[in-house]
Amino acid sequence: MQQRNKVLCVIVLYNTVITESIAYSSLVQAGIDIFIVDNSPTYAAYQDITYKNVVKYLHCPNNPGVSFAYNKAATFATEQGYEWMLISDQDTYLPSDIIAEFNKCIQQYPSIKLFCPKVFINNNRILSPVKSKYYLSKPSKNAPDGIIDLKNYSIINSGIIVNLEAFHEVGGYNEMVNLDFSDIQFIERFGAVYSNACVLDSSCIQSYSNEVQSQKQKLNRFKLFCQSLKHYEPIVYTNRLWLWIVVMKRTVSLCLQCRSLTPICIMFNNYLR
Repeated sequence: MQQRNKVLCVIVLYNTVITESIAYSSLVQAGIDIFIVDNSPTYAAYQDITYKNVVKYLHCPNNPGVSFAYNKAATFATEQGYEWMLISDQDTYLPSDIIAEFNKCIQQYPSIKLFCPKVFINNNRILSPVKSKYYLSKPSKNAPDGIIDLKNYSIINSGIIVNLEAFHEVGGYNEMVNLDFSDIQFIERFGAVYSNACVLDSSCIQSYSNEVQSQKQKLNRFKLFCQSLKHYEPIVYTNRLWLWIVVMKRTVSLCLQCRSLTPICIMFNNYLR
């Protein structure tokens, strides 16, 4: 492998043991170096345990969010001489040949600075990349191939391989957008400098093992959503209108689900104020 293609993978954990992470279990077979950022309130003891291929373990019990984790990993990777970073959450299955596929594609498209796999969810639907307009997208039955225009597509964090020099050039992740829309914010930033990305001929599977169920959990999750969206910085100022529409749609939907006006109060206190 050429030095310029040396890749570090960052996996962000929350309330999951390293060895029970789908991402870790799949990537450890690939022999790739792994940086673990553990945002769990516990598991701090794991920093003293050696895990296969884990070159760095960082415990953040205050849970600063995924954007902080990705930026921290990018700084470490650059300092250690890596030139690319593979991003993953804990629940994504990544094929062991994803790095081999990346190495093949970077030879074909040497000017491309961001690569992404096809990410599937249940019913064989494509979650990423999918067509997006006005910050709205939904799973599709079809995925693009080859070079895509970043202005037209939504790409989730998990699975992307980004050139670290380009990562720092665009400003990395917005740490105030620490959860929801962190991927959309980053891709918008990245696309303002580098207009294209390449879709890998690799398939990942996204699993949602911690879906919230209770009304209390939904309302708390909505609060985090509003707090994250409040700090979104659109490249085009007028896009703030579309962000507001996204928040309002989520607010109305949750009001109907919960048969309560509480989501309106949450939206006002955590997004508008």
